[in-house]
Amino acid sequence: MTPSPNVKITRDGAVLCVTFDRPDKKNALNRAMYMAATGALRQAGCDRSIGAVVFAGSGGVFTAGNDITDFLKASAEPGEFPAFTFIKTLAACETPSSRRSKALP
Repeated sequence: MTPSPNVKITRDGAVLCVTFDRPDKKNALNRAMYMAATGALRQAGCDRSIGAVVFAGSGGVFTAGNDITDFLKASAEPGEFPAFTFIKTLAACETPSSRRSKALP
C-alpha cells in the first residue's frame, strides 16, 4: 500500500476505514491520496476478512474533490493520473461481495 500522511487507514473488525485527512484544504485529493486510497481498495480485495470499506473525511468535510493545482501539474506528466486508477479500482472492487456472505432470505 502506498502511504500518504493525508490518508489514515485503520481497521475495525471486518471494516477497513479510509479517512482523508487534509482538513486545511477541505480534504482535496492529490496524487498521493489517490494512490493511498487505491492501495487500500486493493488490500480489501486481497483480504477475505475485510467485509466493507468505508471512506470518510476529517474536519467535518468528506472531500472538496480534486486538488486542482496537483491535477494541472499531473496533466503534463506521462502516464495515467492516479485518480483514474482509483476510479477503475473502485469499480472493480468486490468488497463487500457475495463470496463473503450468505444471501439474505
